Amino acid sequence: MAYWLGKMNLEEKDFSDFFIKRKNLLDFYLNDMKPRIVVRLSFNELREFEKAVAKKYEKFSALNSRKSVEEALKDWVNKTLNI
Repeated sequence: MAYWLGKMNLEEKDFSDFFIKRKNLLDFYLNDMKPRIVVRLSFNELREFEKAVAKKYEKFSALNSRKSVEEALKDWVNKTLNI
């Protein structure tokens, strides 16, 4: 286990059969090592974000918030890199 702890960009094939057979455990470690971006919002910004998410997805939820943020990030990267 110590072999891969702290390594970035791991894939399923990098883990032993013990982890591969335990899909939930494997998913936990693969997702836990992914980088995160934290953005602090003012209460007004949060209210506007909630309204925008609810308008697009019909309701505000953690899943819809994540979809919105991922979409915005992809759009920004594509625009910035002229893709």
